[in-house]
Order: sequence, then C-alpha cells, then structure tokens
Amino acid sequence: MARKVAGKNTLTLPIPVPRFKSESEEADWWYANRAVIEEFLLARATWVTPDGKTLRGPSKMISIRLPEADIARAKKVAAQKGIGYQTYLRSVVHQALQDVK
Repeated sequence: MARKVAGKNTLTLPIPVPRFKSESEEADWWYANRAVIEEFLLARATWVTPDGKTLRGPSKMISIRLPEADIARAKKVAAQKGIGYQTYLRSVVHQALQDVK
C-alpha cells in the first residue's frame, strides 16, 4: 500500500514506501526511486500566473542564465506577491508567451 505524503495537499505516491530501519536505508530508497517520484510530482506541479490563474500540468526542468539584477528584482516582486521567485519567473514567462500573437 502506498503511503501518503502530507503537505499542503495530500498525495498518494504511485509506488509503496516501505518502513526503513535507518536514515541511510531511507535515503538510498528515495535516491533509487527518484525518477518515478520526480515524474509523479512534476505531473502535479502547480503555478500561478501574474493575473492569479492557477495552472497545473507536467513541466520540464531547464537552466537559464539571467542577469543578477533581474533575479534580485524578481525576488523583490515575488516577495511582495507572497510567492517564490522561481514561481514568479515561471508565471512571467508563461504570461509573455500567452501574449504573443
């Protein structure tokens, strides 16, 4: 039986989580199953656009280089909105792409 992971929302993992005898054993298990868990979590990712719409769906991790000043500004704006700066940047990119005609 899969164990539920508590947080803001309760999720049931697609694979059973065993009882562990040590932290080391637990760490090894999570590491060995990281791909399944990452896919599961990314498929349930949620983010908020600047206009307040909640979006869900699969996402892909990328790396992007931004000027430090832009990151600092994003952190400041995100803090004012009460969200993380990466969530804010993701929503800004999403909105900009929606606005392209």
